[in-house]
Amino acid sequence: MSTNEATEEYYLRKIQKKREEMMQMGLELGFTHEKTVDCSQELDRLLNLYYDQCQRREDPTDLIVIREMSFILYERVKRSSLNIKKQKKALQVV
Repeated sequence: MSTNEATEEYYLRKIQKKREEMMQMGLELGFTHEKTVDCSQELDRLLNLYYDQCQRREDPTDLIVIREMSFILYERVKRSSLNIKKQKKALQVV
């Protein structure tokens, strides 16, 4: 694994962890809460650093594939979180 690939992998792990943290904060505190917004801004910063790193690659198509994979992970987290919320509401109604 090259240095660039190792750096990209490092950013991908940090981005996914920060995204999960932000979603959890959003569910617990609200998506407009100051801490959630701060976490979102940190995620934006990490994404910008990651994209800058990816632009140094010779093959720019790798960036597109990774971006799509990242979005899919986000959607899975978002949907599973919504399902948990629906289940909690269903239990409260019963």
